[in-house]
Amino acid sequence: YRVRANQNKDTPRPADTALGTNPPAGAIIDYTLAQPARRVTLDIRDGEGRLVRRFDSAAPTQEPAAARYFAAGWLRPAGPLATAAGAHRFVWDLRLPRPKAVAYNWSIAATWGRDTPLTPEGPLALPGDYQLVLAVDGRELRQPLRVLADPRVSTPPAELAQALAFSQAIDVELARVWQGHGEVAAVQQLDALTRRGGAAAQVPLKDALTAFAAKLEPLHAGEGETAPNLGAIGEVLASLATDIDGADRAPTAPQQQVLADYRARLDRAIATWQTLREQDLAALDAQLQQAGLTPIRVPTPDEIGLGGGEESRDVP
Repeated sequence: YRVRANQNKDTPRPADTALGTNPPAGAIIDYTLAQPARRVTLDIRDGEGRLVRRFDSAAPTQEPAAARYFAAGWLRPAGPLATAAGAHRFVWDLRLPRPKAVAYNWSIAATWGRDTPLTPEGPLALPGDYQLVLAVDGRELRQPLRVLADPRVSTPPAELAQALAFSQAIDVELARVWQGHGEVAAVQQLDALTRRGGAAAQVPLKDALTAFAAKLEPLHAGEGETAPNLGAIGEVLASLATDIDGADRAPTAPQQQVLADYRARLDRAIATWQTLREQDLAALDAQLQQAGLTPIRVPTPDEIGLGGGEESRDVP
């Protein structure tokens, strides 16, 4: 059944509260290995055979970095697909892959002993027929899976499809923000350049570095609703993704307007960054090379991390 694990948006119940235990939210998948396997993969495919989600024992999913402000006991992440001999249980949470984002936040909908959700999450898959494909060292096993709608929900399937399409549209914009923000964050660390290789003594070069840093400033620290601040744009889009995920309903007109407005704002921010990268950064790199210094390198998408650095602190 397509139900959410926890929808309590108030302060979580204390860890010592006596509570019952619910089954895992999602599709419970049991499999047995007669002997240890080198690699196990699990594909979830829709009724037309398109890949919805993949899990791989050789490439376990890495959770994005997020600042933890609570005790570690509130976290219990699911492990990768097991490869040891014996019986194993794996739970697909019925969600599509998590979107890439500049920052992630822990949901207050938490339960002690269960993993606390990290938002934005991937959108829920639609009710319907799916196929599980378990591959063990190249040998495939297939089983059908039927995802049923929450019996308490009467939302028409067409509106659920609209909500999923809207979530996926947000994910596209989140990925654009994430890449642009990661590139800008990498090249804005210019202070070190003025302190090495005698660059500080080269006034024209130091002035060029200062001027370039000033042009980058609006992209990571600009204020106001129209500023091209990539972090601020990403924060609103991540909140919108979490909002549409909170209920089984079609997107509202205000939600659609927010996406349209912030997509346009993001277009302007990305255009600003591309101009700086192709013109100003290229000119600055030429000056750095003339001074015998390493040019400023823009990272590839594979080199950009997910979320911010973790700052852990335990509280009762």
